[in-house]
Amino acid sequence: MAEPHTSSISQSPPRPTYAQVTARQSVAADSSMPTPRQGQVLKHSIFSAAFIRCFSIGDGNCFIHSLAYALNYRNYRVADSHTRKDIAVQLRAGIITEEAWQTFLTDRGYTEGEGAPTYADAVDYRSHVGDFVYNFVAYRLGIVIVALKSTDNIFCTRDIADIGPNDPIFMLAWINDNHYEAICRFGTDIEPPTEEERTAVRAVFEKVNAGEEDEHTERCFSDTDNVRGVFFHRWKVMQNIFKIMAETRSRSN
Repeated sequence: MAEPHTSSISQSPPRPTYAQVTARQSVAADSSMPTPRQGQVLKHSIFSAAFIRCFSIGDGNCFIHSLAYALNYRNYRVADSHTRKDIAVQLRAGIITEEAWQTFLTDRGYTEGEGAPTYADAVDYRSHVGDFVYNFVAYRLGIVIVALKSTDNIFCTRDIADIGPNDPIFMLAWINDNHYEAICRFGTDIEPPTEEERTAVRAVFEKVNAGEEDEHTERCFSDTDNVRGVFFHRWKVMQNIFKIMAETRSRSN
């Protein structure tokens, strides 16, 4: 699968370069991070409500930072920058275990170091997340990852026909070819999850050996900060995106 590229889905000024994103991290340990309201609002018509690109740290681990934000893993959204970095390192290590990595590669006919990253590189928070790792993360957690470059160039880790109603979906923007940010719904009118959806997200936390899965799930769906980072097929925004993907594929055929 081709790696996703720069998201142009919002009608907004050009995003900062990697160096500029990284420079924004030189803050004190007790500094508060940007709130969801400081995220980049997405104005394209496929977003039927208030959706934002949420700030993520540009330390080489921005893909995992984006997942941590979407899940609100270990209260990530209210953590300071140093704590966020620690949380992301822990999350990456919890997802990418050596046994699971080897199984993933073997089942697909790859050998680490020979066309595929080694386990050491895959789990290293300083290593950029490429095609192998973000597909592995989706496989390991049983989730769907949708990365947006533009409205006619959308990457998805699973065929649309294979996405079930209770499969957790994460939307990411891929910015300037080197930086991920989570795309989240923001507002006071977010529809609560169904019990089946809660169960599906709880299973995600079980797979990363987080412990206290019920508490993690509650924080993920809490309306305290009016942010939702996990979506499901029934959401209108996902139906809009899948329709565009289907139309794009039809034209290319």
